Amino acid sequence: MNEQRSDEGMTLVETLVGMLIFSICFAVFVAGLQLMVRDTHRTQQVSDAADQMRRAFQAMDLEARYAESVNAPAVVDGAWWVEFRDPIVDGGNPQCTQWRYAVSTGLLEQRTWDSTQPAGSTWRTLATGLSTDAAILTDATRRPFTRTLATQAAGTTDELTQQTVAVRLESPRRASDGSRRAVDVLQTTFTAQNSSSQSDSNLGSAVCSPTTNRTR
Repeated sequence: MNEQRSDEGMTLVETLVGMLIFSICFAVFVAGLQLMVRDTHRTQQVSDAADQMRRAFQAMDLEARYAESVNAPAVVDGAWWVEFRDPIVDGGNPQCTQWRYAVSTGLLEQRTWDSTQPAGSTWRTLATGLSTDAAILTDATRRPFTRTLATQAAGTTDELTQQTVAVRLESPRRASDGSRRAVDVLQTTFTAQNSSSQSDSNLGSAVCSPTTNRTR
């Protein structure tokens, strides 16, 4: 006697159970994929921010290392400013350089000009996407620019230190919950190699006409 093959197929309940199991597995897979993409994007953000700051700090180091006098940083019109002057080179005039951190836009910008002329109007962007938190304008612990004066040994002409400019920048990024509450802080210090305790700004005289050029 030959057995007949059943052609009944799957019942509706079996089909629904199979679809449910597949849906659960697919949901787990999609959730894991989304988490992986989010982590990759966050890692890329951190890497991009670090690369940008590295390039900005390299450019700033080239500009600041030969300075002979550094003005005291100040807040004007919602931005932090600092200026410094480089000495005469090849018989030319001293050169002024200005860094500006516009807090409202999160931009770090730079301009350079002949110290005998009015400040130029062309700004070059060094970094973008910095913190736009207005508290940076008033919180002493979050100042983007801090100058340290040069010192001299008491009763001698021996120079102990040179003027320095410490730069501290905050770069917001998305936290694991998707908010932008996470902040990367990058900071470094530049030494003005040609400065001394006898530099104009060290003795209290500002260089590069900051009272007029900071806002022009």
